[in-house]
Amino acid sequence: MAYNPEVCGPLTMRSLSLVAFGLALSATAFSQILTSTGFESSEGFSNGSIVGQNSWLQFGNGGASAGQISGTDPQGGLQALTLTANGVNSNSYWFQTLNSDFAGKVCRVTWDQKVNAGPSSLEADRSQSGVAIYDPSGQMLTGLMIDNFDGAHLFWNGTTNVWTPLAATGGRYAYNRYSLTVNATNGKSTFDVNGVRQPENSLRSGTSTVIGDVSVGLRFAGLDTIQIDNFSVEKYSPGLIRGTVIPQQYIGAVMRPIVVEVRSPGTQNVVFSTTTSPSADGTFSISTGLNGTFDVAVKGKTHLRRVIPNVVIADEGVFGLTWSLTNGDVSNDNIVDIADYVYLATNFGRLSTDSGWTTPDGAGIAPQDSDLNGDLIVDIADYTILAFNFSAEGDL
Repeated sequence: MAYNPEVCGPLTMRSLSLVAFGLALSATAFSQILTSTGFESSEGFSNGSIVGQNSWLQFGNGGASAGQISGTDPQGGLQALTLTANGVNSNSYWFQTLNSDFAGKVCRVTWDQKVNAGPSSLEADRSQSGVAIYDPSGQMLTGLMIDNFDGAHLFWNGTTNVWTPLAATGGRYAYNRYSLTVNATNGKSTFDVNGVRQPENSLRSGTSTVIGDVSVGLRFAGLDTIQIDNFSVEKYSPGLIRGTVIPQQYIGAVMRPIVVEVRSPGTQNVVFSTTTSPSADGTFSISTGLNGTFDVAVKGKTHLRRVIPNVVIADEGVFGLTWSLTNGDVSNDNIVDIADYVYLATNFGRLSTDSGWTTPDGAGIAPQDSDLNGDLIVDIADYTILAFNFSAEGDL
């Protein structure tokens, strides 16, 4: 389908008095949610037009088509955003103004999308739909669209200023997961379709360091209906590592600190190290400033070290890593052995309310470290854990 690369031109007619959008900080200092929604009623959305709800605005070129919050075919929730084409050759966009300075940062847009292609077999009756990112002047920096006629994916090629096909296909009739990443440092964007990374691409303007808004939209509106759900815009500190620690046989309400090391691949050469305390669900985020392939090691206070090799830290970081750690290392020497038994035997019967519970000895080991399961008492349950894992060794 031929397309005028200046389709974003009319968008510069938007009011440039960008509405300040409240920025919600995420749980860590290493990422910031600019906007995030599943379009649920619990988030302040009600069935009906999206325009005017939670600062969402609309621009229509040639006749705006409908955008409704509804309970029709949501992904993982009760409501979704339904975009309905209006059957004429027009473009419609729904957006929030972010006015966010992301110089030196990386912004990542994620969303779920399902296309219910219309009844017509004519290409002219099919639309294209997806997400685009603009600077404050209304110039599109990058975008990812799905052609509803054949499920082909198109990205905005900032080098040639035309929409270009991606290798990914299959964007119709079922929800697919998409992400679109903007890197203000190198002037590049990347695309993921169902977790598969697509080629890196130049932004339309490599000098842009501010996001004006992120839009969901329909182009060449035909006879289609599109659902978009779980929409989020988040920016990251460089070299983010976001993962989850599973401390085996630990039931404490508060997670103990972990040591995270980033190493040269296949070696014990540490290029970055930090100590952090995971959230109650085991998740954590750290900013390393690194980019490339590394081994990532995690060691718990009483849990053995585990190393995940050859982790690729991309510009927007790396996500979804999980370390399952073996318990029983009271002495924190990365092996469960007689030294751990001696500590546990010495502290057997101690309670968290006892004096000196958190006071370390000369080797840095406190009585609380013998409480392997985190129930605030050193007892037979802790001995059972040690005995079960006796002679286990962590990764070097």
